[in-house]
Amino acid sequence: MDVALSEQSYAARSAADASRRVALLVFLGLTGVFLISLLFQPPDKDYLPLCMFKALTGLPCPGCGLTHSFCALGKGRFAAAFGYNALGPGIFLLAVGIWLRSAAVILGKIDVVAAFDRMARRCGLARLLLVSLGIYGAGRIAFILIWQPELIRNAPLLRVITGFLAGL
Repeated sequence: MDVALSEQSYAARSAADASRRVALLVFLGLTGVFLISLLFQPPDKDYLPLCMFKALTGLPCPGCGLTHSFCALGKGRFAAAFGYNALGPGIFLLAVGIWLRSAAVILGKIDVVAAFDRMARRCGLARLLLVSLGIYGAGRIAFILIWQPELIRNAPLLRVITGFLAGL
């Protein structure tokens, strides 16, 4: 019986250590994101997009503009943050919550972690985020296709498709 208890104790301790390591990585990563948001000012025009979807199609993905939005938030420019990506401020707040949860895991504040987890489950936070990104992304693309189609005329993928269709 003592061997079984020590194995369970070892497994629990090992799982807690792994959880703390993951929390530390998340905490450090988000700390870096927040520092970059405070210190970096991305250019508004004439920059190379990091998004492969936008580079190929000329259309923004649901995450396009998040870097600009986070950097605007880091400087207190709330209206600009919404302009870059309407979901940016909400995702930034979610990142702050994850950062705080990670800190609670690192510090061993299990009751705080449990409260965060209950709230996230109750709100359906993951599903809400995914659905919001999908609706926002589709709406933004529809807006561009209907009212600003000139933005995608030089997109590489569109040139390939039109070249293929011209060859038929």
